[in-house]
Amino acid sequence: MTATAQQTETTPAPVNEWSITANIRLEEDGPIIDRESVTRSDLIHVSAEFWFNGYMRKGHQQIALEKVQADLQPIYMSELKKESSNPNVIAGYNLIANLPDGQTYKHQFTRYSVPYAAERAVQRLLSSGRLPENATYLYEIEMRRGELDQPKPSGVIGGIKVKKNDTALDWLIVPLNEVLGKVTPGGVAEHDARWCHVFYTKAAHEAAERFSRKGAAQSPAVETGCALIGTLAVCPDTGEMFTIVTDVVEVMHSQATEFSLEYTSDSWDRISTIIESMQSSPQRRTWRLTGQAHGHNFLPANGAEPCAACQAAEICSRRTDYVSSEDTSWTRAVFANQPFALSHIFGLTARHKRPNPDEVDTLFGMADGRLLSRTFHVIDDFDPSQWEQGGQDNQGDHHGR
Repeated sequence: MTATAQQTETTPAPVNEWSITANIRLEEDGPIIDRESVTRSDLIHVSAEFWFNGYMRKGHQQIALEKVQADLQPIYMSELKKESSNPNVIAGYNLIANLPDGQTYKHQFTRYSVPYAAERAVQRLLSSGRLPENATYLYEIEMRRGELDQPKPSGVIGGIKVKKNDTALDWLIVPLNEVLGKVTPGGVAEHDARWCHVFYTKAAHEAAERFSRKGAAQSPAVETGCALIGTLAVCPDTGEMFTIVTDVVEVMHSQATEFSLEYTSDSWDRISTIIESMQSSPQRRTWRLTGQAHGHNFLPANGAEPCAACQAAEICSRRTDYVSSEDTSWTRAVFANQPFALSHIFGLTARHKRPNPDEVDTLFGMADGRLLSRTFHVIDDFDPSQWEQGGQDNQGDHHGR
């Protein structure tokens, strides 16, 4: 099919002026069996990621998320010379805005950054029996000029009630190089510019692992974990924003199973009380919930023996330190508009034989609208008393192109 200029409009336009749809197919060239509109709520994380990387990490911290208006520019499959029966199917898209200093900021996302509409369509197909359990399917994202759908006012994502977050941020003013200079031997990780730097104090990192693996001692093993507490910081030299995790709070009063960890209202009350107590100290006014950690204390492949290649491999590839769909839904609900949120998973490999376990862990952060594995550093300790505090006054107002 030959695309016309009107069909594949690539001129950037405000996000609300694009109609975005997820199409479900059973085969690559098969018919579309269902469609689902992408709504504003499906774009919460990409919008917040754009704001955080384009503004918060570039010295424009006074610009609140709700003040940013970005333009969207599709990247069609046809532009990449990839075949598609639908000229409006995208490989990805750019979000674009002019920064306060006059620079233009462009952030590219892939089509995998907006999977939620496709997931709703698949659930509908499964419920109706039109899609068998464990069946394979393909989804594609289609964009054309129109109007972005508004979400239905359910207030629920993935079964979790969502509260509106105040996006005003507080932080400490700390030279990044000074903190990097305190990284412990062996605690240095190669930094990926997609994310801001993350620092754990040694005590916080050890406690996060201890609480996460605590459930492995039960029979059967269950998931256990903790909330990650710390502060955001802004470098006065570069304008870069980064995270320092200084404390953890064990999740108590939870409902835990082998494959899930559910916070109860008592769990949240305890965490909130502890954070508020920390914030009552003038030196820790900027302390906040920065993420969560928990243990996948189950063996991969139902405890099957390691494969033949395992003996030669430095690290076993069958491991459980991954983010599940439940982890992703939980993060979307609890940390909406907070793209700096962290998810640290402590797991096991197929080599796991107590009492000498083969233990692994991975920290995940938001990139491309999803949780992806990322790096972090470990420092001996962090003293907030020597640093000034900063914060948003929510008076900033900035518009895109």
